[in-house]
Amino acid sequence: MSEQEKGAVKITVSYDDGTVKDLEKGLVWCLTEIPETEQVEITAEMIAMSGKDLFTVVSATIEMGVKLGMFKGLEGDA
Repeated sequence: MSEQEKGAVKITVSYDDGTVKDLEKGLVWCLTEIPETEQVEITAEMIAMSGKDLFTVVSATIEMGVKLGMFKGLEGDA
């Protein structure tokens, strides 16, 4: 079975106070730095995410970027 065919079934979060939480639904991004090319490889693991869930996460992420001022000057003239 290839990496893309594997189906993740849960995401485990470990907190600095020693507690652990298993998430049955969600999305995790993994950023792996590739120093020799000065690039970053980004992969995602999704657990029980529907298209609507993914749309909601992407929309919330864009809204967070707007609130943080990350898109100032990038709006264009459209």
